[in-house]
Amino acid sequence: MVSYPFDKNVPAGGSLQAIRLSKDLIKKLPVIAIGSSISKEKKKTTFEYVEGIPTYRLCFPMKRPRVLRTLDLLILMIKIRNKFDIVHFHGFDMYPICAFAKLILRKKTIIKITLTGQDDPVSKLNEASLFFNFKFKFRIIKLFLFNQIDKVITISDELYFNSKRVFPESKLMRIPNGVDITTFCEVNKERRNIICKKLNFNLEDNIALYVGHLGKRKGIPELVEAWKHVENVKLILLGSFFLEGFDPNSFRSFVDEIKTNKNIIHFPYNNNPEEFYQIADLFIFPSKREGLPNAVLEAMSCNVPILALKANWTKGLLDSNNSIMIDNLNPRTIAEEINCFFNNHQNHKKNEIKNQTRKVIEKNFSLSKIAQNFLSLYLELFIK
Repeated sequence: MVSYPFDKNVPAGGSLQAIRLSKDLIKKLPVIAIGSSISKEKKKTTFEYVEGIPTYRLCFPMKRPRVLRTLDLLILMIKIRNKFDIVHFHGFDMYPICAFAKLILRKKTIIKITLTGQDDPVSKLNEASLFFNFKFKFRIIKLFLFNQIDKVITISDELYFNSKRVFPESKLMRIPNGVDITTFCEVNKERRNIICKKLNFNLEDNIALYVGHLGKRKGIPELVEAWKHVENVKLILLGSFFLEGFDPNSFRSFVDEIKTNKNIIHFPYNNNPEEFYQIADLFIFPSKREGLPNAVLEAMSCNVPILALKANWTKGLLDSNNSIMIDNLNPRTIAEEINCFFNNHQNHKKNEIKNQTRKVIEKNFSLSKIAQNFLSLYLELFIK
């Protein structure tokens, strides 16, 4: 497994998925991982166990050029080349290293696409270059590197159909993210009351929840604005602030809005978020662009009704039977839907929606089933 940072304490969805998958797979076959961490200065590669998984960790400073970070990874892979037969990369931006593993190390290669519009083959193929006059030649080189990949994993219908523009279907597989349905589950009223007290909520509070980065791509500024018009509902924002897309002034205003609204409660990133889902009455996910978000799968596994922005990534996962879909991020629209949900459950068919969410996860997204799909793929590549 190659995934940055491969650290459960860092909020990175693709990395968390890699750790959870590895924990399940290591019960059935040997797994080693390569991760990363940021340090003030370049340090030697360390070895540790992450959730029981043997892990080599590259340590480099934040400002270390990308090309040198790539070189660090290549050198490490050469050193430990006798310890693995298949390389599974999490994140399509690692495609040059994936090609290296195939051409030089003669290993079977798998690469997983994690995000539409940023970490997908079409975006990478059309990515702007400093050498604009040579863009066509770079596309030819990229296509050559793409061709070295044995299998490309797409986690959603959107990513699968987009990837068909670049890869033949024989190289593509749709294997979604998985969720541990034992950890992420609904709890009884007594347990919910205990969690509410632990997190300083009243038992009668109406609670809406968002889990993830607090940034523009996720639609959080619009959600925070909407909460000026939401009545008698607490909003939990669980995650780290994300600066991308903000200028300094707008970011400060955004943070101040959260701090000054008494009905918005911010909790820092937590690598064991299940208790937050277990007290939530509604999970809100207004993200504009995704691959397949862990947070939505986790909420559904805990049988929490979902309110989400209708987008390409929701196809095959969310629909009117298991969620409340909104067409735009107008704060007034968001507020109206939330007020309606909490004030008039019958119109929103709360119980019907709630009963559908867990069923979807058990059928298609349980981590044990996803791990079995990958195990079958590894065996298929191994015997070729």
